[in-house]
Amino acid sequence: MSQRSHDFTASLPLSDLFPEEIQQELFSQVGSQEINDLLVGEMPGNLMMVDGYGNEIYNHNELIHDENSLKTEDLDSKNDFMVQMARQLPPLPTNEVLSNEEYVGPHDFEVSVVPNHKSKYPWVYSGILNKVFMKMNQQFPVDFKLKNRPDRSLFIRITPQYSAHHNANEAVCRCIQHNHHNDPTNIGIDDNVKQHVIRCPSNKQAQYVGDSNQNQRLSIVFPLSTPQVGIENVRETFQFVCKSSCPAPGMQRRATEVIFTLEDELGRILGRKCLQVRVCSCPKRDKDKEETEAQKANNGTAPRGKKRKVEHPPPASSAKVLMPQPDASRFFQLNMQLFGKNCLVDIMNFAEKTYYYELGLHRGMPEEAALRDSLAKVQEVKKQLSQ
Repeated sequence: MSQRSHDFTASLPLSDLFPEEIQQELFSQVGSQEINDLLVGEMPGNLMMVDGYGNEIYNHNELIHDENSLKTEDLDSKNDFMVQMARQLPPLPTNEVLSNEEYVGPHDFEVSVVPNHKSKYPWVYSGILNKVFMKMNQQFPVDFKLKNRPDRSLFIRITPQYSAHHNANEAVCRCIQHNHHNDPTNIGIDDNVKQHVIRCPSNKQAQYVGDSNQNQRLSIVFPLSTPQVGIENVRETFQFVCKSSCPAPGMQRRATEVIFTLEDELGRILGRKCLQVRVCSCPKRDKDKEETEAQKANNGTAPRGKKRKVEHPPPASSAKVLMPQPDASRFFQLNMQLFGKNCLVDIMNFAEKTYYYELGLHRGMPEEAALRDSLAKVQEVKKQLSQ
C-alpha cells in the first residue's frame, strides 16, 4: 500500500488540490483509478474524507463555503475602501462659483435623465430646456456612461447651485420647515444629511459632504460602479426633499441647476454635465408652460391661434419707486424667554442663514459691518446652545 501511494504521488501533481497529509490519507483509502476518475470528472459537491478513526479531514462543501466567504469579505473590504476614499474628497467652498460648462473629458462622460412623457409620472424631463421637473420627495433616474474607462477609482459628485450669478455663491439648502427633525423626510436620517436638498436613495455608499453653516456647498459623492452585464450605463436615482418655492433659507423660487462632475481619488475633474431642475406640484403643467415661453422668446411670435397682447409702459406718475425702509438700518434688542431648546436652535439656524443671505446682497455697502456684527452674535448663541 505504501509503495502504491509513493508511485501515485510521483505521477500526479496533487499539491495544488490537497495538503500533503490529506494526499497520503487519500492514497491509503482509494485506488489510483478512482482518484484519476475523480480528477478527470467534476468534483462532487458532497465529497468528504475521514481518517481511520472517523475524523473528518476534508469537506468540499466547507471549502467552497470558505472560498465564497473570502470573496464576500474581499468585496466588502473594497466597498469600505471606496467609501473611505469618497469621504476624503474635500467639500466645495461657496465663495467659488462652480462652472456649468459641459466637459466630456478624456472618458466621454455622459449624463442623461431617462425621458418619459406620461402626465401621471412624478417627474418629467424637457430636452428643449435641459430641465427636469419633479415632485418633492419623488425619485427620478439618471444614467451615467463612460468610454475607455481607466483601471482606477472614479467618483460622481452631485452639487446643486443657483443659476443666477448674484446667487451662485450661496449654498442650496433646505427651508426651516423641511429641515426640522420632526419632518417625515428626516426620520432615521443622520444630522449631516438633513440639510441636503438632494438625496441618493439608490446608493448606500453615497457620502453627504459639506456644511452650509461653514460656508461649504452641499454635495453627494459616491463611487461610480461598473455597469451590469449587457449594458453601458450605470443608473442611480435621486430625489429633492424641498420645493423650489420654499421660503428662505430654501430655494425661494430661484432658478437652480445640478452639476454632475466625474472626479478621481484626488478630486480632479474628468468630466462635467449640468441639469436645470424645478421641484413643484405639477411637473407636466410647469414643463409645458416653460417650453411655450421659451419658444415664444426664441421665435419672437405668439403661439398660433392666440393674439399677441400689446404691452404699454405704465405712466410715469403711476410707477412705483422702491424707497429704502428706515427700520432696515436699525438695531433691535430682543429680551424674551423661549420654550424648547430644539426650537431655539432652529431659530438661530434660520437667523444665521438669513444674515448670510443679506451679507451677499449688501457686500461692499454701509450695512455690511452691522450685518457681520449681528451674524457673530447669532453664532455665539449657537455655540452656547451646543455646549
